[in-house]
Amino acid sequence: MKTKRPWAKLGLITAAAVALSAAVLVTACGKLKSEGVPTVGDKSLTLDVVNATKGSDGRYSVRANGKDTIEIVATVQGLSSYVGFYVPPTWGAFIGGSVNPADGFTYYTADREGKARATLVAGITKTDPPTTTTPINSSQVAVENPTGRIELVARSLTEEKVLPLSFDYAGLALFPSLLSITDWSVPGIYIWARGGLPPIEWFISDPRTLKYNVVNDTTIQVYVADPSFITTASTKIIVTARDAEGQTASSTVVLGGGVCTASTITVAPTAITYAGAAPNYLASITVVDPSQAEADSVIVRYTAPNTQGTLTLTQWGTPGVFQFSQTVLGADYTGWSSTFIEYKYAGIDAACQPLLNSTKTTITGP
Repeated sequence: MKTKRPWAKLGLITAAAVALSAAVLVTACGKLKSEGVPTVGDKSLTLDVVNATKGSDGRYSVRANGKDTIEIVATVQGLSSYVGFYVPPTWGAFIGGSVNPADGFTYYTADREGKARATLVAGITKTDPPTTTTPINSSQVAVENPTGRIELVARSLTEEKVLPLSFDYAGLALFPSLLSITDWSVPGIYIWARGGLPPIEWFISDPRTLKYNVVNDTTIQVYVADPSFITTASTKIIVTARDAEGQTASSTVVLGGGVCTASTITVAPTAITYAGAAPNYLASITVVDPSQAEADSVIVRYTAPNTQGTLTLTQWGTPGVFQFSQTVLGADYTGWSSTFIEYKYAGIDAACQPLLNSTKTTITGP
């Protein structure tokens, strides 16, 4: 009969304990936990943008020149916990993170949910600060980035995603910045504001002479309101715009020469003759006034023996051309050897000054 040896059983227990201990050590040092080992199907990198406007072209809009920031959230699974982001240096810079000189990417560490958050500041370049011997406008100072379309790239290990961005001009400017109005009868010229943050406010240096109509959030139409205030051959009026951020820009309007297309008024027929009968005649009145090209109608006054009044001429075919036909009863003038109907229109002359146009229909009876 063999004697049992308790230390043999103890040896088996010890060996098992050592094996378990080694397995734990490998797991701790090599990070070989099953939930941390990615499979091909687990690898993914997705991008989301926080509080950004997406245009019809599928690109996210960023106001350039340091006026805007955009937050990008990258979600990784089965990849590295380090996520890199890249845009060309002159277009912007990322807040925080760590720049890898080898590839130019700025890297962030993902949180427990696998999300890495990066904030891009448009148009701020990370450069060395200027030294005491370097002028303030040197290339070391952060520069404004251009406008246009680029792609932001996010990377984690071998996975990459592209985010299309559209950088819009953010420095307020007016177009055109200089314009000349030589024909003051032109109904209006447009001035556009670009790059500002609406709402846009508009100011005219001499509102007696030049006025404007608001077309939309960024556009106005200017026109000469009263030529009598124009005292020189090249009167300058300053149009100023200010946006919601307090940025200002101006455009100079030169009112030069004072050359207008004079208004005219005509009537047909110019003479009516009858011999005792009582026919009805149609007198067609036409006003041509380019300064009223956008008007629907104009007013003409008429005067005849024992009567006077006004006629409303409506636009006829071509902008600035207005017409009306008035019935003239020959019988009303029986006994008059010669009389007339006079029509008057308050227009402008070639020097853009007020002009009273007039014309007549002469009626000759028995």
